[in-house]
Amino acid sequence: MLKYFYFKIDFINILLILLSTLTPKVMNTSDLTIPDYYVVQKTDGSGKEQIVKYYQKVEGEREGVETMYFGYYGINSYHEVVSQKKNIRELTQEERKLFSEKKYWRLPQDFYHSFPK
Repeated sequence: MLKYFYFKIDFINILLILLSTLTPKVMNTSDLTIPDYYVVQKTDGSGKEQIVKYYQKVEGEREGVETMYFGYYGINSYHEVVSQKKNIRELTQEERKLFSEKKYWRLPQDFYHSFPK
Protein backbone atom coordinates (compact mmCIF):
# COMPACT_ATOMS: atom_id res chain seq x y z
CA MET A 1 0.00 0.00 0.00
CA LEU A 2 2.83 2.40 0.88
CA LYS A 3 4.50 1.67 -2.47
CA TYR A 4 1.24 2.61 -4.27
CA PHE A 5 1.05 5.85 -2.27
CA TYR A 6 4.55 6.92 -3.32
CA PHE A 7 3.84 5.97 -6.94
CA LYS A 8 0.70 8.12 -6.91
CA ILE A 9 2.60 11.10 -5.47
CA ASP A 10 5.36 10.69 -8.09
CA PHE A 11 2.74 10.52 -10.85
CA ILE A 12 1.04 13.68 -9.60
CA ASN A 13 4.39 15.51 -9.38
CA ILE A 14 5.29 14.48 -12.94
CA LEU A 15 1.86 15.58 -14.13
CA LEU A 16 2.28 18.97 -12.44
CA ILE A 17 5.69 19.43 -14.08
CA LEU A 18 4.20 18.66 -17.48
CA LEU A 19 1.33 21.05 -16.82
CA SER A 20 3.73 23.81 -15.87
CA THR A 21 4.82 23.92 -19.53
CA LEU A 22 1.34 25.19 -20.38
CA THR A 23 0.44 28.74 -19.50
CA PRO A 24 -2.85 28.93 -17.59
CA LYS A 25 -5.12 31.79 -18.56
CA VAL A 26 -7.61 33.68 -16.45
CA MET A 27 -11.07 32.09 -16.44
CA ASN A 28 -13.90 34.07 -17.95
CA THR A 29 -17.49 34.05 -16.72
CA SER A 30 -18.50 31.21 -19.05
CA ASP A 31 -15.97 28.89 -17.40
CA LEU A 32 -16.60 26.49 -14.56
CA THR A 33 -16.04 27.72 -11.02
CA ILE A 34 -12.91 26.07 -9.69
CA PRO A 35 -12.82 24.50 -7.15
CA ASP A 36 -16.35 23.11 -7.12
CA TYR A 37 -18.34 19.93 -7.63
CA TYR A 38 -19.67 18.92 -11.05
CA VAL A 39 -20.83 15.75 -12.79
CA VAL A 40 -18.66 14.27 -15.53
CA GLN A 41 -19.92 11.79 -18.12
CA LYS A 42 -17.83 9.01 -19.67
CA THR A 43 -17.03 9.42 -23.35
CA ASP A 44 -17.49 5.71 -24.19
CA GLY A 45 -21.23 6.10 -24.84
CA SER A 46 -22.22 4.20 -21.68
CA GLY A 47 -23.91 7.24 -20.15
CA LYS A 48 -22.13 6.62 -16.84
CA GLU A 49 -21.79 9.72 -14.66
CA GLN A 50 -19.75 10.58 -11.60
CA ILE A 51 -19.74 13.48 -9.17
CA VAL A 52 -16.27 15.02 -9.18
CA LYS A 53 -14.55 17.84 -7.33
CA TYR A 54 -12.64 19.85 -9.92
CA TYR A 55 -9.63 21.70 -8.58
CA GLN A 56 -7.71 22.94 -11.61
CA LYS A 57 -8.21 24.24 -15.13
CA VAL A 58 -5.35 24.17 -17.64
CA GLU A 59 -5.64 25.98 -20.93
CA GLY A 60 -2.87 25.62 -23.49
CA GLU A 61 -1.16 28.58 -25.05
CA ARG A 62 -1.05 27.07 -28.52
CA GLU A 63 -3.96 26.81 -30.91
CA GLY A 64 -5.57 23.38 -30.96
CA VAL A 65 -4.66 22.56 -27.35
CA GLU A 66 -7.85 21.66 -25.49
CA THR A 67 -8.76 23.19 -22.14
CA MET A 68 -8.60 20.43 -19.55
CA TYR A 69 -10.19 20.25 -16.10
CA PHE A 70 -8.55 18.18 -13.35
CA GLY A 71 -10.50 16.68 -10.48
CA TYR A 72 -10.92 13.72 -8.20
CA TYR A 73 -13.62 11.48 -6.76
CA GLY A 74 -13.80 8.54 -4.43
CA ILE A 75 -15.38 6.90 -1.42
CA ASN A 76 -12.59 4.82 0.14
CA SER A 77 -9.74 6.35 -1.88
CA TYR A 78 -9.32 9.00 -4.54
CA HIS A 79 -9.34 8.60 -8.31
CA GLU A 80 -8.06 11.32 -10.62
CA VAL A 81 -10.14 12.67 -13.51
CA VAL A 82 -9.08 14.79 -16.47
CA SER A 83 -11.86 15.95 -18.77
CA GLN A 84 -12.98 18.54 -21.26
CA LYS A 85 -15.76 21.00 -20.48
CA LYS A 86 -18.10 19.34 -23.00
CA ASN A 87 -18.20 16.24 -20.75
CA ILE A 88 -18.97 18.19 -17.57
CA ARG A 89 -22.32 19.42 -16.31
CA GLU A 90 -23.47 21.30 -13.24
CA LEU A 91 -25.34 19.50 -10.49
CA THR A 92 -29.10 19.71 -10.80
CA GLN A 93 -31.10 21.42 -8.03
CA GLU A 94 -32.01 17.99 -6.64
CA GLU A 95 -28.36 16.88 -6.70
CA ARG A 96 -27.30 20.12 -4.94
CA LYS A 97 -29.92 19.45 -2.26
CA LEU A 98 -28.70 15.87 -1.77
CA PHE A 99 -25.12 17.11 -1.62
CA SER A 100 -25.94 19.73 1.02
CA GLU A 101 -27.73 17.01 3.04
CA LYS A 102 -24.58 14.82 2.75
CA LYS A 103 -26.51 12.08 0.94
CA TYR A 104 -23.57 11.34 -1.34
CA TRP A 105 -24.71 7.78 -2.13
CA ARG A 106 -27.71 9.24 -3.99
CA LEU A 107 -25.49 11.29 -6.35
CA PRO A 108 -24.08 9.95 -9.64
CA GLN A 109 -21.52 7.27 -8.67
CA ASP A 110 -21.07 5.17 -11.81
CA PHE A 111 -17.27 5.09 -12.14
CA TYR A 112 -14.71 2.61 -10.80
CA HIS A 113 -15.54 2.61 -7.09
CA SER A 114 -19.25 2.03 -7.71
CA PHE A 115 -21.25 -0.18 -5.40
CA PRO A 116 -22.82 -3.28 -6.97
CA LYS A 117 -26.43 -2.83 -8.08
